[in-house]
Amino acid sequence: MPRRVARMPSWLLATAAKQGHRLVSEHLSVERLPRQHYLVLAGLAELDSPAQAELGRILRVDTGDLVAIVKDLESAGYVGRERSPADRRRNALAVTEAGHEALLRLDEIVETANDALVACLSPAEREQLVSLLTRVVLDAGTGGPAAGDVRRPTITRRTRHGPGAGH
Repeated sequence: MPRRVARMPSWLLATAAKQGHRLVSEHLSVERLPRQHYLVLAGLAELDSPAQAELGRILRVDTGDLVAIVKDLESAGYVGRERSPADRRRNALAVTEAGHEALLRLDEIVETANDALVACLSPAEREQLVSLLTRVVLDAGTGGPAAGDVRRPTITRRTRHGPGAGH
């Protein structure tokens, strides 16, 4: 691989993400559950009865994909619909007891896959990697430093000096 590409955080993150997705998908295949289904189930377990549209926004899952995933999770008995405590006119999604039990198994499987992904790192390095990636992810949508971040150095571009340089 070209050195200039190997130094690019965007390329390294994308490559690591592909490896991580592959490992998680392979490990979850034992349960016959796609990776995105785990994401939705985990999201539902942690959020307070979200509406389906809100869940899609939070998890960054396409609405059409989310409808199919929720339907699959309902068919498996992992998710049910109940009246929203906030708005009795709408149904809210909720994880069933079977869904919580499945999620415990799935959490272990996903943890094993992630351990395989970062096996070359020490526990301290793993913690640092997660911390740094969290900052990158939280900062990506804001266009500026995440809350509590230190100021980043300004990157200046070299300009060409001399005749014809356009000064």
